[in-house]
Amino acid sequence: MSRYGFHLIRLISFLGLFGLLQAAQARKAISLGTCQGKLAPPTKGISPSFFQPNFISNECKVLAVRGGSESESDGYDDEEEDLEEVSSPEILDQAIELAKSSILMIGKIAKSAAIQSYKAIQRAIRAGLEGESNEEEEGIVIKVIKSLTRMIRAAFTLDSDDGIESSGLEIESPGADDGNDGDSVDADSDKESVETPTSRKADFGSFLSNAYGVEDLRPEDGPQFLGGTLAAALETARSQARMLVVFLPSKRPTKGKKSKDQLAVESLLSSQVVKAANKRARKKGGESGSFLFWGAKAGSSEAATAAKKLKTKGISKNGEKRPVLAVVYPSRPVISTRGAKIPLKLLAQHHCSPPPTPELMASWLDSLRKRHAKQYLVMQTDLKEAQYSKERREGYSESIKSDIEKKKREKEEAAKRLAEEEAEKARVEALEKRREELRETLPEEDTSKDAKKIAVRFADGRSGQRQFSPNQPVSDLFNWVDAMYEIEREKVVLTAMNGKRSFTWSDEDNYKSLKDSGLGRNTGFRVTEKKEEADKREEEESNE
Repeated sequence: MSRYGFHLIRLISFLGLFGLLQAAQARKAISLGTCQGKLAPPTKGISPSFFQPNFISNECKVLAVRGGSESESDGYDDEEEDLEEVSSPEILDQAIELAKSSILMIGKIAKSAAIQSYKAIQRAIRAGLEGESNEEEEGIVIKVIKSLTRMIRAAFTLDSDDGIESSGLEIESPGADDGNDGDSVDADSDKESVETPTSRKADFGSFLSNAYGVEDLRPEDGPQFLGGTLAAALETARSQARMLVVFLPSKRPTKGKKSKDQLAVESLLSSQVVKAANKRARKKGGESGSFLFWGAKAGSSEAATAAKKLKTKGISKNGEKRPVLAVVYPSRPVISTRGAKIPLKLLAQHHCSPPPTPELMASWLDSLRKRHAKQYLVMQTDLKEAQYSKERREGYSESIKSDIEKKKREKEEAAKRLAEEEAEKARVEALEKRREELRETLPEEDTSKDAKKIAVRFADGRSGQRQFSPNQPVSDLFNWVDAMYEIEREKVVLTAMNGKRSFTWSDEDNYKSLKDSGLGRNTGFRVTEKKEEADKREEEESNE
């Protein structure tokens, strides 16, 4: 428990007991009928905080207890002629009220002392867990002594936001910081905060600007200030071949004098630091910048996790809180059964006593960039190899996809070709069967003197002739050509030698007889195929 809490509890306990004793004496005097009460009027400019009954010679007087010197109190005692007569019940009520006030004040002080003790224990534990950088080389006894010294010093060092307010004894709860997602900012600090320019996309830097009342001077092309988890930020930094600047505030935003957190935020959101972060990591190779930024809310679970992983010191040797400003190298991912995990390596941590100005922070980042050029080269090489590997995977995937589509297309074409061949085979078989029937049913050649002698000549040089009865229909000419010369009648075009007349199988006059059609005794025809059918046959012959 805090040393101030013991003294306050003792004082208030004494006042409460004294008030209870006075109330008991007043009740006794009233029961005996020997109490004569007088109430002193308040002195000009002085308000008595409570009234004290004084029993002398069975007379009950009430004197005002107020601040001032002894001379003032003596002068006040001489003004007995101005005392007002006060009834006994009034004296008893005032004494009881005094006792109640004392008991309430004791409760508030006890609550405040308990909370202060809780915070002192927290400070001591944090100081004990955060060791010095050179403790690894020291013995166990020295480590224990130094840890105990830090814990005692931190326990008795009060923070500016851990005190008790003078009005109403309002005490801040130790559980006010609920985590990275539950922190809130006071309404007064929100009114005085500087709004983020609308031209820039809001990020965690915008939150810091609003919360700590700092102007955001970052240009639009500056690197994003990441929030969320540290693991996600490390993955993003590794994918861009950048180092990660980690910022953990020491306290929640408060009004009043500028804190170290505000000074650090001013530098992080300055144009000088953004310019330094956007510089190329190496003169040869790498088009991206050299640094990304990540932060977490003060007191959040993510901030505690990051501080534990980084093993950073958020408390100075004298127990004073300070922000954490560090630069981290995202190492190569480690693949395990739980997935890929990016380990981190702490390259540097700024002492932040005080935090660096924008110029000093930019210079600090420039020196770290030059000092760790090999790490940048490793990240850039890994990034290029990852891109090449991705392109190869994508190319291989596209090749497999193309092969599958090609095989599918070939299979479909083969199936279609097979179906066409089968259909053609069936058609040819049906055509051969029809031609046999036509040969069997073709009428005998007419040898009479009225017979019509029909001569035909083909494009390939073949020729032939036959005598038909004048009463035979024109369709018999197409059946004769189809059966004897194996040209489908549906494709045949019979054209007179003079070119004035032509006949096709689809003509409506094919049912007429040769005589009615106006054919002479000797008629010659050129036999051709329809144009589209002829082109198709030539194409098939050329393919064969």
